[in-house]
Amino acid sequence: MRVSSRARSTERSHSRHLRREWLWLTALLLAASAVLCALNGLGRIDQTLYDRSLDIYRFIEPADQIAATSPIVIVAIDDASVAVLGRWPWRRALHAALIDRLSEAKAVGIDIIFSEPEQQYPDDDRHLGEALQRHGRVVLPYVSTGVAHGPPALRPVAQLEQSASAMGFINLHADPDGVVRALPAAMQGHFALALARIINPALKESDIQDMRLIPFLGSNHAFQIVSYLDVLRGDIPPAFFRNRLVLLGTYATALGDFYPTPLSHQDGAMPGVEILANMVQAYLDDRWIRPLPTWLLVMTGMTLTLLLCIMLLRLSPRSALLAGFGLGIAVFLAVPILLTLGYWLPPAAIFVVLILAYPLWSWRRQEAALRFFDQEISRLKREPSPLPERFFATDPLHPLKTDTQPLTAGTLGDVLQARIDTFQDALDRLRILRQTLADSLDGAPDPIMVCHPDGTILLVNPAAQDWLRGVDDTTAVGRPALEVLLERLDAPGARGAFEKLCQGDETLLRQGIEFRDHCGRDMILRGAQLNQVRHRLLGMLLMLTDISPLRQAERQREEALRFISHDMRSPQNSILALLELHGDAAHADVMPGPQLTAQIAIHAQRTLDLVDSFMRLARAESAPLALATIDLADMLDETCDNFWALAQARQVTLVSSIDLRPAFLEADPTLLMRAISNLIDNALKFSPQGGTVSIALFTANDEWIIRIGDQGPGIAAQDQLRLFQPFAQVAPEPGKTAPKGTGLGLAFVQKVAERHGGHCSIESQPGCGARFSIHLPAGEMPLDDM
Repeated sequence: MRVSSRARSTERSHSRHLRREWLWLTALLLAASAVLCALNGLGRIDQTLYDRSLDIYRFIEPADQIAATSPIVIVAIDDASVAVLGRWPWRRALHAALIDRLSEAKAVGIDIIFSEPEQQYPDDDRHLGEALQRHGRVVLPYVSTGVAHGPPALRPVAQLEQSASAMGFINLHADPDGVVRALPAAMQGHFALALARIINPALKESDIQDMRLIPFLGSNHAFQIVSYLDVLRGDIPPAFFRNRLVLLGTYATALGDFYPTPLSHQDGAMPGVEILANMVQAYLDDRWIRPLPTWLLVMTGMTLTLLLCIMLLRLSPRSALLAGFGLGIAVFLAVPILLTLGYWLPPAAIFVVLILAYPLWSWRRQEAALRFFDQEISRLKREPSPLPERFFATDPLHPLKTDTQPLTAGTLGDVLQARIDTFQDALDRLRILRQTLADSLDGAPDPIMVCHPDGTILLVNPAAQDWLRGVDDTTAVGRPALEVLLERLDAPGARGAFEKLCQGDETLLRQGIEFRDHCGRDMILRGAQLNQVRHRLLGMLLMLTDISPLRQAERQREEALRFISHDMRSPQNSILALLELHGDAAHADVMPGPQLTAQIAIHAQRTLDLVDSFMRLARAESAPLALATIDLADMLDETCDNFWALAQARQVTLVSSIDLRPAFLEADPTLLMRAISNLIDNALKFSPQGGTVSIALFTANDEWIIRIGDQGPGIAAQDQLRLFQPFAQVAPEPGKTAPKGTGLGLAFVQKVAERHGGHCSIESQPGCGARFSIHLPAGEMPLDDM
């Protein structure tokens, strides 16, 4: 009777424990569901689900029918129009002529910001303004800058703004992932609303807190699109636009503004004018997608969570699992259905809570059955491992194996055997960890020494063995660390600091001691006390780091700063001297005002050139490369075109010999073009009038070689050795003035070549000109071009 009563008591206790666990877990899940739903979901996860839900929404309610009957027509400034009408921006007289062609359109929206007056053709602003007035239903955009201390908006010129029938800000709202999904909620008077009001004047601005998602009618080109050129030439009759709403915007490559949208996975980024068309259509049809109110989302999540928790308590594990899957599928199906009704339900928070409910409840139910084994594991974890006297001299795992020997599958079941296997895995991982630590110590590039608390060296890694060689053949292991370090110290005056560090001075251990070793290398010694066990210090770790490259770089930087300081002070002193001379009444007539201004400008430009060259060199040395696949042949053609006018002004002929087309390379276009420009500019500076500068591109030994030659005075062999060093300049020929420079241009070229895996070279003799070459590893042709 006593055993039965105890069993029933145990059963009731177990039942009460499970109900307490259930209540605790249910409260936790309800709170998590409420908080996550109140935060409006899980951010980017919900945004991704929304993007994919739009595809399902388009199947349930096809948007092609809406786009086909839409009154919106887009007049596209496309590549064909640019090819015929020339480079952008076009004359505003062309836009005026186009507006006249759209006279029968019910409304016209221009997605172009005319923020500055036309300078080259002043009458074009008047012509465009008259065209806007003649049409009488044209909406112009402005850009809201969002700058606190500045102009609130970037608006069209006053003449055009007065001629437009309406204005609206053109800004688009992008989510943190860069995707445009919603209408900006914090601003009034959007361009799309102003355009839609011309057709439906009854449209009103909604509350500024009302976030509305754009119901995109499809991917790119969902609306009817005509070419700007076709409209301008009259190929499309004005009657075509009768009672239509026309949007004028850019589609040309590298000309218009393109944005990612929820449907960008189909056709890529969408032009800004087409996003505006979707927004105008949403205004006309009042088909915005609105997120569910926060309170309704919280109630939905908590209701589904409570329902699943009741199922977990009442149903078997298998049935509860199926019920959880059923609820998840129901939420998944409800999302596109709600989209057709104009509402968005962020499902990620609900999914997360539903997914977590089953494993958490299963974990809590298994706790009772596995409690004994967990207590044993906990006891084993609390027991200290029997460490040897000095760093694991014996294997500490054998006693633990003896203690866990009774935990077998035959006595405790398969589940506990899995726990035993887990525990055995933990022991195996401990062995692996010890081996990993040993391998890490051996593979460390810096010398490391492990010392006993009394200062005796117990262990050194291979890097320390290499560093310790060369003074004597005595092994360092077993010797005092202070004695070994002092033998390899180049400055005996640091003995006191070494003694304090080896005695465990925490400040010196943390900050380290910098010294020069017997090989002349700059080293820094740091240390760390190893953890204590049973209030006993196990030892100390001494680490040496070779900072010779750092100190060398600092010395070079100091030299550069001294040079720059001298060169920058010289033109500044000249400017001050000129101003002082001009301010002295006795010498006021020595130099007229224009001449004084010119001299000051020369010295100021000298200072600016030096700073710019130094900054470019610093960027070439350390800034991350913005790599892209480029064609060296096209780049050289473009660079030659940039220097054609300068060559003509200096009466120098540029001769280009580029037979390799294409010549692909993975490189930073900006840095590489600047390096090539430096060489061409130098060649033009040193070439005599009537001379020739040759530019060639060829391949040799799997390299692209860019060679630039001039007919200048040439460079002596002794000067060539230091030519690519910073601030190096070649002395001019007797009786001649060297072209002005900073001495950083060729150093920049060399650094750019090295950053791209190549190098620079020079071939020159005095009086025979010079040929500079940039050697770069040849790239492979992209698959798209094969």
